[in-house]
Amino acid sequence: MSPLDLVRRARPAADAAPAAPAAPAPTIAERVVARTSGILSGKHSRRRFLARTAVVGSALAVDPTTFIFKPGTAYGAVCGTCGDGWTAFCCTINSGKNSCPPNTFVAGWWKADNAAYCCGGPRYIIDCNATCPTQCSCRCSGASCDGRRTCCNQFRYGQCNQQISCYGPVACRVAICITPWSYDAACSTRALTDNRTVEHGGACVSAECDSAITRRYYALGGPDGFLGIRTLSERNTAEGRGRYAVYQNGRLYSSSATGAHEVHGSILDVWGAASSTSGVYGFPTTDVIGDSRVRYSRFQGGGIYRWAQGTYGIPDPYHQKFLQYGGVSTSAALGLPTSPIRRSGDDRSLYQDYERGRIYRRGSLVVEIHGAIYLKHESIGGIYSPLGHVQTDVSTLADGRGRATIFENGGVIYYTSTTGAHAVWGGLLDAYLAYGGYQSDAGYPTSDRQSVGDDRGVTFTTQTAQVWGTGTTGSWLVPAPILGQYRAQGGPGGALGYPTGPSQRLSDGSYRQDFENGSIGQDPPDNRPFVRAAYQDFLGRAPTSTELQQTNAALGNGTRTRGQVVRDLARTREYVSTLVQKLYQDTLGRPGDPSGVTFWTDEIRSGRRTVAEVAAKLYASPEYYNGLGGGTDRSWVADLYDKILLRPASQSDLDFWAAETARRGRSSVAYRLYQSKESRRERVDAVYEALLGRTADSAGSDYWSERVLTEGDLSLAISLASLSEYYEKAQTRFPS
Repeated sequence: MSPLDLVRRARPAADAAPAAPAAPAPTIAERVVARTSGILSGKHSRRRFLARTAVVGSALAVDPTTFIFKPGTAYGAVCGTCGDGWTAFCCTINSGKNSCPPNTFVAGWWKADNAAYCCGGPRYIIDCNATCPTQCSCRCSGASCDGRRTCCNQFRYGQCNQQISCYGPVACRVAICITPWSYDAACSTRALTDNRTVEHGGACVSAECDSAITRRYYALGGPDGFLGIRTLSERNTAEGRGRYAVYQNGRLYSSSATGAHEVHGSILDVWGAASSTSGVYGFPTTDVIGDSRVRYSRFQGGGIYRWAQGTYGIPDPYHQKFLQYGGVSTSAALGLPTSPIRRSGDDRSLYQDYERGRIYRRGSLVVEIHGAIYLKHESIGGIYSPLGHVQTDVSTLADGRGRATIFENGGVIYYTSTTGAHAVWGGLLDAYLAYGGYQSDAGYPTSDRQSVGDDRGVTFTTQTAQVWGTGTTGSWLVPAPILGQYRAQGGPGGALGYPTGPSQRLSDGSYRQDFENGSIGQDPPDNRPFVRAAYQDFLGRAPTSTELQQTNAALGNGTRTRGQVVRDLARTREYVSTLVQKLYQDTLGRPGDPSGVTFWTDEIRSGRRTVAEVAAKLYASPEYYNGLGGGTDRSWVADLYDKILLRPASQSDLDFWAAETARRGRSSVAYRLYQSKESRRERVDAVYEALLGRTADSAGSDYWSERVLTEGDLSLAISLASLSEYYEKAQTRFPS
């Protein structure tokens, strides 16, 4: 017979229904329950009677033989009355909280084994002693089952907070099912056992297990933490894959795959509306975390984010895309969510809005669009425009300057910080790509596709060229060598009409292009300014007359491109040895000796060493360390900060890197500082300044600071010197 059966069968006759049949004769146990309840009764009420009978029923369940014949002992064992000298539980005097109240501290503990309150495991009783000075006075805490003493017992077990020597009497007791040193790190593991208190209870004392949820609850502050008092005991989740418990201000969930984590506030509300653990999000994998700008929880299947504009869930696969593009970072491409997931008006996609963009899902395709490209797409009609739905993410292009997104109908929106975002599609785009697109001397689009205004043609402009097209002539790009003359003759509205074919570069380097009513021929372009600039920037000298003539001719007749010219220069022994000499000057402050320059030049050209590795070796050399480096690890690190990062080192920087130098050696530290993101950004800016006369824009800096880590600084120099921007600046630097 269970204690619950005893409670049910011990109800007073007055509570029974009038028509109920006579009850059978009570058992001896039932008579003891009724007798003890009567003996210990105060003011009669149904609630008090049931509470008293439940207490004695618990005692009977623990040791029926002893407690049947000594009912007073049964009550004392479970309740431990004030007269018995037991200290009250803290929840009776601390607003229901199972924690030490103000003006007390965790002073010591003992253990009671095989506790039903702890699912059969050990129960730990923690004494909360009054602090000094104290106003705590001895009294009984109340007239209920937990009517025990408070501030009466002047003793201390002493395993906790031993640094506190002055203490008052025990104000109350905390009962927990996790180890005291987990509850308070100031407690030692020295155990004292008193099993007399194993079943002591009270109206505010509830059972709990030493579970992941319980441990997490107390790690978060227990009843004194933001979750507050538990209001629903731990139990299985609806789908049966985990456990949860409910508290005043939130919930804790646990599964074998995720561990235990709390969820609260509007994040809990949004998660609950999505069926919590049974829904798309599954179990939480973090607590609610974040900062003053945004708070969020991560889940098995996504994340939920709360910020000034609301609380929004981002389920997978949207969430994976959100994280890929920066997540909650203030510099993230998309920013924070601003809407729930919605269905598009054409019923072909789902999407979610963010501060600076949007994520679309069509079937298995999940793509994002953000920034100026997103705004351009929206301005021309979004998914209802000629471009249609988004087909690819916004991606950085190979030159590190531009970004682009491709759309389902074949169109593209291109963007750079100098040209802005522009949409191109159809035959005009085909003609642009056939010429070489943004990687050609045409450069990036500088306008959207637009009507010419004659009811025939459409056009768009690029940095140096223009594309025209009609239904009868097709679409063709007119390059810079021909464009000026064509515009001077009235363009498509002039005598020549629209272009009817591609531009041609003839064997002598001259250009020719056909139009509806004629053609334009153009003398070969003068590439000598570019050749002079490339030789000066890469070799530090002017080209010889033969080098100038041959390279200009090769560029003119198309047998070599500008990219090939600068790539070939960067691979010459002359260039690499010049680079090594510069490294000697930058590090040791002197020219390199011939044998040293030859050795490091061969190492770089053979691929055995990178420029970064050679620089690190020179910085780590005894000559540098004992000379410019000051001869100590700290002075050497301080000098590297000035030389490589162009700023002074903080004390914490010096402490860390000096220790790393002692542990890993100078070469390792010099290489790590030289290849740090901060150093790479400085070097990217320096190359931009040297070749283009400006610092890198943010997109270029981000792109190239990552590429130089794997491809080296030379790849950046080659790419920049191949740009139309470099070519145009060369015309000013070295006019013909």
